[in-house]
Amino acid sequence: MINGDWASLPDDVEQECKLLNIESLHQDSFAFVSHSLGSRIVIDGLQRIATVLAQDSSNPKQIRLVEALKQKSIPIYMMSNQLPMLQLGRKVPKIHNQRQAYCTPEGEKYQARMLKQTSIIAFSDPNDLLSYTIPVEFVQQYLDSRLCIDVTNIQINVAPIYDVFGLGSLANPAEAHIGYDSDDRVVGLIAKGISDKKDKIAKAVAERCRWIKTIE
Repeated sequence: MINGDWASLPDDVEQECKLLNIESLHQDSFAFVSHSLGSRIVIDGLQRIATVLAQDSSNPKQIRLVEALKQKSIPIYMMSNQLPMLQLGRKVPKIHNQRQAYCTPEGEKYQARMLKQTSIIAFSDPNDLLSYTIPVEFVQQYLDSRLCIDVTNIQINVAPIYDVFGLGSLANPAEAHIGYDSDDRVVGLIAKGISDKKDKIAKAVAERCRWIKTIE
């Protein structure tokens, strides 16, 4: 993604993905879209990168890479995120609960951040038994402060709700876990986000979603 265009990639080979063009990193925008276990994989990967790049290096290329990343804001769209569940039994990151120090310009460790901002947009269906919202306290305690993470939780019914012979409502938990890619509200939220101005957001989102802004 940060090495060149599609036409420049060779066919029928297996190669390690290496960063060759720092200028592409400066110029391009990036985003992750994960599903289920992928939420943990993405965070683990970013936290590993933060640890590796924090190590002292005399390599000019690594120094330029670190400085470029510090200016990037990268969103992560997590479908059926499992971060809280998959944190069970794991150690907390070495650097945690230090957002003010790393992520505000006046913070004493601001120059040691990895990214300018990592926005997690966590989609969860209430009928999915394996997905959970991400509390602010979880971010502070269990995620690396150098990533400068903020979270938007989106609760959305992607699984159809059925009436069970007048005895109550029922949704298929499996569909609630995997049904995101076919929901026009999810696609609309990723493509255009949320806003008070209905002409700035997707029609399905404007008609079928509501949101509450919280201030820390």
